[in-house]
Amino acid sequence: MFYAHSLEDNKFDFFISFLGHVLKGDENYKSLVQPIIEEAHALANGSKNFYTIDRDGFPIIVYLVEKEHEFFKTLNPAALSLSQYDHIYNLVNNRELAAF
Repeated sequence: MFYAHSLEDNKFDFFISFLGHVLKGDENYKSLVQPIIEEAHALANGSKNFYTIDRDGFPIIVYLVEKEHEFFKTLNPAALSLSQYDHIYNLVNNRELAAF
């Protein structure tokens, strides 16, 4: 059976891959996931809105905030722990279970 694979799916796949590398200890990938996490934090705490968040990461940012609004609102993006990265990884990696 064939499935459509959209640009949004590609963005999620890359983000999941980059987070996986961060979880394995590769610090080089933090710079690729950090902007998305910072934007999700900004959207959750109200300093940004749907019109001002990064357009490239829009589907991931919105998905994260809709799934775990309080988590991203209280998150300190400058000092993320490995368990927080793991939590974010699990959120996006299990997205097929949610209707988006």
